[in-house]
Amino acid sequence: MAHKNLISRLLGSDPEVSQPYPELESRAKSLLDALMKEAVPSGSTRWENIKIGPLKSYERIKSESPELKKSLIFFIVKHKNNQDRKDSGSLRTYTSYRQSEQVRKILLSLLLRSELSFSEDELFLLVKIIKSNQFRHAMEWPYLLLFKKIEQKVQLVGLTPALKHALKCLKFKTSKWPYADERKLNEKIDLLLREEKIPKIDRSDFLGKDIDRQLQTNPEWNRLLDFFLQGKDKSVPTKKWSTDAEKLQQSFDANEIVDQFLNWFSMTIAALDAIHKKGRYEAFLNENNLQILRGAVWFSGVINNELLNNKLEELGLWCFKKLPGHGALSVKIGNACLYAFSALPYQEGISRLTTFRLKIKYPSVKTHVEKLINKVAKKEGKSLDEIEEMAISDYGLSDTHQFIRNFGDYKGIIQISAINNVDISWQKGEKTQKSIPAEIKEKSAGEIKALKAKAKEIRNALPIQKDRIESYYLKKREWSYNDWLKYYHNHPLISYLSKKLIWEFETDGVISNAIYYNNAFVNPAGKVDENFDPTTKVKLWHPINSPVKEIESWRDFLYEKQIQQPFKQAFREIYLVTEAELQTESYSNRFAAHILRQHQFNALCQVRGWLYTLMGQWDSHNIPTRIIPAWDIRAEYWVDSDWDDADSMANQMGVFNYISTDQVRFYAQERQLNMDEVPSMVFSEVMRDVDLFVGVTSIGNDPNWVDGGNRRMDTYWHDYSFGDLTETAKVRKEALERLIPRLKIADKCGFEGKYLIVKGTVRTYKIHIGSGNILMKPNDQYLCIVPDKRKGSDKLFLPFEGDNTLSIIISKALLLADDDKITDQTILSQIKW
Repeated sequence: MAHKNLISRLLGSDPEVSQPYPELESRAKSLLDALMKEAVPSGSTRWENIKIGPLKSYERIKSESPELKKSLIFFIVKHKNNQDRKDSGSLRTYTSYRQSEQVRKILLSLLLRSELSFSEDELFLLVKIIKSNQFRHAMEWPYLLLFKKIEQKVQLVGLTPALKHALKCLKFKTSKWPYADERKLNEKIDLLLREEKIPKIDRSDFLGKDIDRQLQTNPEWNRLLDFFLQGKDKSVPTKKWSTDAEKLQQSFDANEIVDQFLNWFSMTIAALDAIHKKGRYEAFLNENNLQILRGAVWFSGVINNELLNNKLEELGLWCFKKLPGHGALSVKIGNACLYAFSALPYQEGISRLTTFRLKIKYPSVKTHVEKLINKVAKKEGKSLDEIEEMAISDYGLSDTHQFIRNFGDYKGIIQISAINNVDISWQKGEKTQKSIPAEIKEKSAGEIKALKAKAKEIRNALPIQKDRIESYYLKKREWSYNDWLKYYHNHPLISYLSKKLIWEFETDGVISNAIYYNNAFVNPAGKVDENFDPTTKVKLWHPINSPVKEIESWRDFLYEKQIQQPFKQAFREIYLVTEAELQTESYSNRFAAHILRQHQFNALCQVRGWLYTLMGQWDSHNIPTRIIPAWDIRAEYWVDSDWDDADSMANQMGVFNYISTDQVRFYAQERQLNMDEVPSMVFSEVMRDVDLFVGVTSIGNDPNWVDGGNRRMDTYWHDYSFGDLTETAKVRKEALERLIPRLKIADKCGFEGKYLIVKGTVRTYKIHIGSGNILMKPNDQYLCIVPDKRKGSDKLFLPFEGDNTLSIIISKALLLADDDKITDQTILSQIKW
């Protein structure tokens, strides 16, 4: 090294010791600049998912000498604070700052993961610079990789003074609620400083105590525990581990393993649940015990037991469930669950992964699951969508969507009656009952439990599959007629959904749209169309491709035949580019200037496949983004927070309660598109999402706002609550115009523009069709009625599922039409003159 007596200088008062290879610093800087330029092209606005591995500039770095690579590491950490403060000339925007930070972090991690060898003094110097530069917490920068370098050095030369000082310097200061990564790193440092080994089992936590009990019962389990601990330093098991696991399984009683694993997984779920109830993170397992649990999860993929697989899904969802202020409680165990599913036999594994992907809300986990599914799909020569279709379970259902199991003289029958309604009934001869017969309740308890579990699986699967089918509008999905018959029309589960939908059939260039009704494919006039053959191509019908007359005919058909579609299809909103949007050219202001509840908005973004993270009183600004790979387009909905009133607008965690909305933009790669360049299907579906965001999360939907809302927002609340109708509200109005004449209160109802008018005995009411809020004539006095979510209009036929506001409006109309019979004093006090 180029300096003498490094330790004494660092421990003394010389702050300028910061580069062991000063002669290489300019070369290191030029290499980093070249990498930055290639990784982040000019004009790019993306900082997520930056990859430098395939880049030529990174290949050049890999080919450089060890001294140059170490000089590059020192240059990155030395100039970390400069990046944050002094280099503002080249980092003029928040986006460019994040891009630069991301590239540096990735490069630093890759270099520290390499085989580079550091001297004791170099390691100490590196730690000293990092800590003096006040780097972020352990999740943000690769502290653990640096610790491993020190640990490797300790194994070679022992715990020398330089390494001891480096370890002490690397530790994080303790706080009341430390980050999990910081706590774990401190534990590792303490053990290394004491030159101790981590005990195989820590009997102080719930799992350790249960493992100890199991070992006393069956000492042979020591072999399993040792085997589970072998994968401690691996993110996934090696091929050898998986092969050895199959052999090891054969030497143990399968039932004993399953029972024990079920117990461990249930105990872990209970522990995670307890943390969520407390609302504060606490370490729930010692490091080795955590690895034993992870090994058991991996091992479950070899066992392939249905009860175990169900419990793994539950465990995985709990592990990824985010705790406010902390995040997911155990990504390590959650990822292990995903690996176990990927290790299952082909169809079972894909089915489990697909179900998990549709249940989980977080983009990073969804991406990880998709990678696992794609890996299998590539191996089978199929697309992701094809592989998912092939793996969907039929749950043993018949073509009438029933599952029947015999219990002596009784039959237990699972029947799908609606997407959210899967019933179990019991039949003996001609007699059917809902309750479990007393004769079989005790003696068949296990089988009954299994039947209930199957009904629950089917109940959970239907909305997931509904969302999967609806997502095909933006995937350009098309099937051959035979494949469509196999995976949709004739599939015992999926056909419950597909037979209520309209499909587009193309044969020899001729297109016909049809729905399956009365055992035949028919058009909206009821005419049978069977002109399909193996050459026919099938797509999910979208109203944007049909004339208005045909759309209206389909809507009439659904009402006449009382067909409730699983999602809005015939009644789907269509969004076309307006003249105002053509004038603004490259963006839309159609949904600007709204005030949304941020937590609700964030949750809905996750459900609808938009990338967004909560914003608060820290460096957190981001743009809600929808990536549409099939069209090579991304959509952005610009939002912002109110920093001028940050204290009153944020919760205790510093997260903003409300955000304001701005433009909707579209990009093809990095080029911003004009509105008339956006494909009509993409524009309509994206704007439908944005309309949904506003329609569901706007403060204007809150009937209690006038009593407890922020006064600064009252004007917006009133303007939205009683403003012009959006496309969603226009479709809702058309549905109401068809529904109201069928109700007993039809003679008391009418329509005036954006209102449903209800003439009660006491007052006349104006229900806004967009928000569901109410004004009373003659003085437009506001009437607050908070809907009872337990009650609805379940007995009333609706042509589609999913519009909660439509149900609320109908419920309010039914209540107010008979206002002389209202007994609720909260409502009576408002409607009296």
